[in-house]
Amino acid sequence: ISARLMSVADVYDALISKRVYKPAYTHEESMDIIARGRGAHFDPDICDAFLRIHERFREIAIQFADTPEEESQLPGDLVESRLRRVAGRT
Repeated sequence: ISARLMSVADVYDALISKRVYKPAYTHEESMDIIARGRGAHFDPDICDAFLRIHERFREIAIQFADTPEEESQLPGDLVESRLRRVAGRT
C-alpha cells in the first residue's frame, strides 16, 4: 500500500516540477494525467482517493515550493497565505 501511495505522490511531484527535459505541468494537467493512469499505472482506489483530495496536494506543493516559478503554477490565494506564514503573520 505504501508503494502505491508513494507512486501517485511521486508522479504528481514530478509532473508539477520543472525538469531540464520538460516544463512543469499545471496542477490541473497533472490531475488529468494521473486520472488517465487509473487502473493502468496507478491503483484505482489510491487514484480515486488522490482525486478526492487533490486540493490538499496543491496546498502542500505551495507550502514546500522551492521557487517562485513553482508557486506561479498554484492559485494566488494559497500563495498569499503561504507568504503570510513565511513572514510570520498567519
